[in-house]
Amino acid sequence: ARESDRHSMSMRSAQLEGEMKIRQERVTELESRLDAQREYMEQLNATLSETQNDRESLLHTKGSLEARLSLELTQKDAEQKSLQQTHDEASKRCQELEQEMSREQEAHRHAIDDLKQQLSERSKMGDERHAALESELLMVRQQYEALMRNKAELQDEVAQQRAQRNSLEAGLHEQRAEHERLSLELAQACTAKAFVEKQAEDLRIERRDCEAKIKDLSAEVRAVEDQK
Repeated sequence: ARESDRHSMSMRSAQLEGEMKIRQERVTELESRLDAQREYMEQLNATLSETQNDRESLLHTKGSLEARLSLELTQKDAEQKSLQQTHDEASKRCQELEQEMSREQEAHRHAIDDLKQQLSERSKMGDERHAALESELLMVRQQYEALMRNKAELQDEVAQQRAQRNSLEAGLHEQRAEHERLSLELAQACTAKAFVEKQAEDLRIERRDCEAKIKDLSAEVRAVEDQK
């Protein structure tokens, strides 16, 4: 009977050692998975940090572009006002020149009627004056056309800046979506980590219980052997 009890205890001890070995392998596997989860979380944290830095950089770039766009719009308004003022001055100058030409022509006609003897000389002087006024009028018109071309170029540049701003805002929206996705993955990884850690702790408790049972069985085996 003692030999049978001893054999049973030995079998039970071997069975418990086998179970403990299996549980130890499971603990090792879970610890490996936990290490992998930790490494994945570190990668997620690095990616999240990089994404946050990119977001801050984009926000800074957006602020700079908005400030630049505001400045350029202010400059555009000032230039438009300057163009309008120049246009008004040019129109006024043209009107004054036309009135002056009209006065000169009228005076010239009166001079022809009144001073027939000086017709040739006064006619020549009037023609020269008329040519000078036409040249000045042509110059003013050319300046006005150049100012209008500059206005069109500034409008095109403002449109390009607006398009660039819209593109940056779209990129910022994508970065926000990626940030939210990574945050969700991080939360899921944390949940998985907590679950694995709980399983590992449960296995450690079971391992301690098994070791205690083995010690008790070993003590019983020794007691049986001592009784022999």
